[in-house]
Amino acid sequence: MKRSEINQILKSAKAFMAEKQFILPPWANWSVADWKENKEDAHEVIENMLGWDITDFGSGDFTKEACFCLPSGTENSMWTRNRMLKKS
Repeated sequence: MKRSEINQILKSAKAFMAEKQFILPPWANWSVADWKENKEDAHEVIENMLGWDITDFGSGDFTKEACFCLPSGTENSMWTRNRMLKKS
């Protein structure tokens, strides 16, 4: 799969989530520069195994079968999520 296709899938997923008022935390859209600028928060995100992903379960066709995944993270995740959302 080409990177441009992946980028389009991510863009479509973000638009769908916004339409449904499912708001991702600020770090979900960070660039590499943002991660470097926000080292303290980045450490918390990594340590608490936070993140988001989309998958087609290996089918190669996101148009027929896809899933949005939010890992639950560690026991500290809720505190971290609330703290970071309050910063935005």
